Amino acid sequence: MPVGPGKYDLLCTYVREKAGATAAAVVVIKPGDGAGFSVQCPREISPMLVNVFRHVADQIEKELGGEPHEPPITN
Repeated sequence: MPVGPGKYDLLCTYVREKAGATAAAVVVIKPGDGAGFSVQCPREISPMLVNVFRHVADQIEKELGGEPHEPPITN
C-alpha cells in the first residue's frame, strides 16, 4: 500500500476528522470508471485492516447469499 497522498486522500481525511476517528478508509466505485480507495491509520494498527476488510467482505457475501471466504490452507 503506497504511503502518501492519493486521489481520495482529502476525502478520507474529511471522513476521519468528521468522525473523530483514529483511522478511516474510503472506497470509491464509479461504474464504467473504475474504483479506488484511501486508508489513513497509524502504522501500529494497520495490520488490523486485513481483518476488518475480510469481515466486511464476508458480511457482503453473506447478505448476497454466498459463502464467506475461506483462506487457502498453506503449509
